[in-house]
Amino acid sequence: MSLIIFEGLLGDESEHSFLEHNKAFQHFAEVGVLRRVRVPQSHLRESMFLGFEPDEVSLAQGPLMVSALGFDPPTRSVHFHLSLLSVKDEILTVPTEMPTAQELGLLKIEADRLKTKLLTLLIGQGIEHGLVWEKLGEFLMHSPNAVEGKKYTDVLPEGDGEREVRRLIDDSLNILSNLDFNRRRVDHGKSPLNVFWPWGAGMRASIPNLALRYGYPHEILSDSLRMNGLARLAGFRFKTPRQTESELEIDLENIGNAKPPLAVLNTFASLRKKSMLEEADWLAHQVGERLVEPMLDYANDHNEQLTVVATNSTEGLLVHFRGKPADNIYPFDERTLVERKVGQVDVSEVARRALST
Repeated sequence: MSLIIFEGLLGDESEHSFLEHNKAFQHFAEVGVLRRVRVPQSHLRESMFLGFEPDEVSLAQGPLMVSALGFDPPTRSVHFHLSLLSVKDEILTVPTEMPTAQELGLLKIEADRLKTKLLTLLIGQGIEHGLVWEKLGEFLMHSPNAVEGKKYTDVLPEGDGEREVRRLIDDSLNILSNLDFNRRRVDHGKSPLNVFWPWGAGMRASIPNLALRYGYPHEILSDSLRMNGLARLAGFRFKTPRQTESELEIDLENIGNAKPPLAVLNTFASLRKKSMLEEADWLAHQVGERLVEPMLDYANDHNEQLTVVATNSTEGLLVHFRGKPADNIYPFDERTLVERKVGQVDVSEVARRALST
């Protein structure tokens, strides 16, 4: 059995629908069993996609990011998410132009220069990276969304290791601003990638081992670093289906061929947040034609089970193909969310069934 969860594929009330006119998804709904899906509020939403109960696992952003990057720091350490932001005239912004592969290579060299006895920088992908402070302490920090448009000196981290962390911010600003590629970015009217901004501080906590719970170290496919970090901590392997830094370049054929027990794709939620609706519409049709239809054909031919879940911020819809065609009259889109005649199930229960099969 394969379970594929598309975060953001379903719209909230009054949002644009990517599903209503998508023939592939609607055909899937016609031959499958349709259910509404509860997605309870949780500190760690991704945990429910692995079958955990809503409050069973709690981790800060930092430990998830460090785990996703494959790093296992000393036990007595604090982990941070390290975002690469822009500073111009002392004002912080989140860059829209992602670093190229060459720029990322240069940033890794500079990250090594910024390393200290207690601070280790971990280069990830795009503007998302990690940081480890090999001491214990508490911090008050602000996420990139919270500091957007603010003077960076007004929102600096506070706490036990603030002097070292603030020095990292200042040193990165001085060093990165003078890199040739950042000078070229500014000359071409682009935002420079000139400051490493730590946030999401926390310690790695012990969580249940899902490889033991389900009897197998499943490989999870996801383009979400949070999801991948959590899967790794829970004893699963993970792989990203992203071919490049572009959110639109997903290896759909590889997902279909792999037939993973669980795939979680966050791209639609990200595109909605950026108001890239035309791009998301195009991608939804690609997913339908190149992933859902071939996987449905395979499931039908081999009497296999396939489940697809589309979520918005608070709830979702599910179509389950049981190995033979069913008969459903409701559409697989936002209109069905108000249909009380359609049964409902918790997303964590859906995940447990898939991972136990």
